[in-house]
Amino acid sequence: MGWRSLSSLCVIENVLYLYSWKIYWYDSRDRLWKDLKGLEIYPRLSLSNHVKLNDYGGKMAVLWDEYDCGMKKEIWCAEIAIKKNLFGAPSWMLKSFDVLSQPVNDIS
Repeated sequence: MGWRSLSSLCVIENVLYLYSWKIYWYDSRDRLWKDLKGLEIYPRLSLSNHVKLNDYGGKMAVLWDEYDCGMKKEIWCAEIAIKKNLFGAPSWMLKSFDVLSQPVNDIS
């Protein structure tokens, strides 16, 4: 999967996660993809075509870019702690959320 892909996969503590316009997790017992509940409150993710999920020491790092008038504006990162409830379903807690970089104006 490249940075240009519309979807991204990662594995954290033997659970497969997928980004495809929102974040899902694979329930291997039921053999179904399920929503990672609660992340709907971050609509900024669904506005980007470039989202990457990564294992970050047992937490999930979510990276995405934002555009303004077709030009890249900022690259964002959210660090999400993942825990499983009594039934094995993952739940999350936002640890940090910040812009990583802003483009430098090209003067050439």
